[in-house]
Amino acid sequence: MTEKSKSFLKLAFLFALAFSYVGYQQFFASEPNPDGLVEVVLTSPTGEMISVKSEMATDDASRARGLMYRRDLAINEGMLFLWKEADKRSFWMKNTYIPLDMIFINGTNVVGVVQNAEPHTLTPRTVDAKANAVLEVNAGFAKMYNIDDKWKVSFAISDVTVN
Repeated sequence: MTEKSKSFLKLAFLFALAFSYVGYQQFFASEPNPDGLVEVVLTSPTGEMISVKSEMATDDASRARGLMYRRDLAINEGMLFLWKEADKRSFWMKNTYIPLDMIFINGTNVVGVVQNAEPHTLTPRTVDAKANAVLEVNAGFAKMYNIDDKWKVSFAISDVTVN
C-alpha cells in the first residue's frame, strides 16, 4: 500500500470518527466558527463523494441574505443554511444573480432537490419534506452528479451556533 493510500485511509477514518462524534449535536454548539466555512461532503448510494466548500448561514439575518448580490460562485462552492429544528423550508431568489440548485437535508439525508432556480424571482422553492439544512450550489450541480433523495450528507460544525 502506498503512502498516499495510507494517508487517504487515515483521513477517511478520522473524518468518519469526527462525524460520528458530532452527530446531531452539531446543531447545538455554542462557540462561533472563526472562518465561517464548512466542508460539506455528499455521498452517492454507490459511495462516490463530492466535497463542497460552503459558507454558513446560521441566523435569520444570514439566512435572509443568503447568496443575494453575488455575481459568481466557484465550482464546488456553496452556502449551507442551518436550523436547529427540521421544518418545511422555502427559498426565493430576490436579488440573487446566480441560478442555483438547492439540496434540502434532514440529518444526514438528502430529502429533496430544487434544480436551476431562476434568479430575480419571488417564486417559492421548496420540497415536500422537512429539512434542518439546505445547501445552495451552482445550477446544474445536482444534475451533473445525479443528486437525489438517496444521497447522504456529512459536515462537522461542532463549533457553530445555530439560531
